[in-house]
Amino acid sequence: MRESDLKKQILQGLQYRGIYCWVNQTVGVWNKKTQGYYKSGKKGVGDILGLLPKTGQFLCIEVKVKPNVQTIEQKYFEEDIKKNNGVYILAYNWETVDEFLLSVK
Repeated sequence: MRESDLKKQILQGLQYRGIYCWVNQTVGVWNKKTQGYYKSGKKGVGDILGLLPKTGQFLCIEVKVKPNVQTIEQKYFEEDIKKNNGVYILAYNWETVDEFLLSVK
């Protein structure tokens, strides 16, 4: 399975469960003047962002397929989210996300 397919599967599962969420667009922004892309946003931010319905906690999901692993920026971002009472999930499959959602019902 490709990462984009897994991301879509997870997003659909979250939306089915009534979780307010969206895909974090990480592509660069085209600059007509320089005829090139420039990065916008913070490095390491997860692929899917949202808010948990009962607590309002920030939800961040980093989607990976094996053998891919988190970058150092993604690990730092995970630490920041957890320090600030947010929820961070490193998801190699939908089941990981589903198990978490079932545990917070």
